Amino acid sequence: MLRCCILKRVSALGSCLKRPEVTIEQLLPALVERMRALPELAPWIAALDAVEHARIPAWVRNELKTVETGIKFAGYLAQQQRTMAKLRSDEGRAIPEWFDYRGCSGLSREMVERLERVRPGTLGQASRMAGVTPAAVGLIQTFMEIQARGRTA
Repeated sequence: MLRCCILKRVSALGSCLKRPEVTIEQLLPALVERMRALPELAPWIAALDAVEHARIPAWVRNELKTVETGIKFAGYLAQQQRTMAKLRSDEGRAIPEWFDYRGCSGLSREMVERLERVRPGTLGQASRMAGVTPAAVGLIQTFMEIQARGRTA
């Protein structure tokens, strides 16, 4: 609940919090002022008032750190979600017979050997193999396009 309320109402502080050197504890005085206007945040305000911000209760600190992490990493998480959505949409994409896994820089030798032994037919099949990460599937997809261009050139 705290996450939603704070994120919706404190966009300027959120922009400030994106900076690596800024922590949510530094912004707490300004946050508390804005939080007081929201009745649903009364338990958090009461907990902070009880200790006069000298020692934030662990449960409040955990919530605040969750908000901070969400704000600081929002761009990265959004990119990962877009990548995952693209991988899901390309799950049925066939891996050509001629595809050379050894040409994929970034795949471990162990993974290359496993992929060459199994020779999955689609990106989805490759993604379901033990030890094959979403990043590895992304690499395979990228190198499929590179190797296909090299074959037509």
